[in-house]
Amino acid sequence: MRPIKPNRLQGPAVTLRRGAVIPGSLRRGEVAIVTPPNGAHESSSLNLDDTMLELLSRRAKIDAIDDAILGLLNRRAGIAIELGELKRGLPPESAALRQVDRETAILERLVGANRGPLTGEALAQIFEEIFNACLELQEAKEFEEQ
Repeated sequence: MRPIKPNRLQGPAVTLRRGAVIPGSLRRGEVAIVTPPNGAHESSSLNLDDTMLELLSRRAKIDAIDDAILGLLNRRAGIAIELGELKRGLPPESAALRQVDRETAILERLVGANRGPLTGEALAQIFEEIFNACLELQEAKEFEEQ
């Protein structure tokens, strides 16, 4: 057995044992067994073990989703840079990098399609940050080319 510390978790130590497969940072064939801080016997900590396993499993799912979001954000940012480059070839009245009407339409579409649990306001705040970050990339690219 080798003790490990859970990521960003204050609490009982985790001991690994051969057995089930747990997604996340554990290796295949290892299962996390929680040892209570008071050193109680493993059989008395069965509920805590199950809870810790569920925490590890759900955190692994969140990590995978975060990785997917990161990839999608970078794909979106790359396309936004390409749009900025295309706009440079348009007449000035059509070439504004910030398109408020387009951003408003995107927000309305996404908030309308949202089924929660995020509120429309939270979703709008997230996407406004995405819009701003992409606009900054477009402006930086424009500045580089001058």
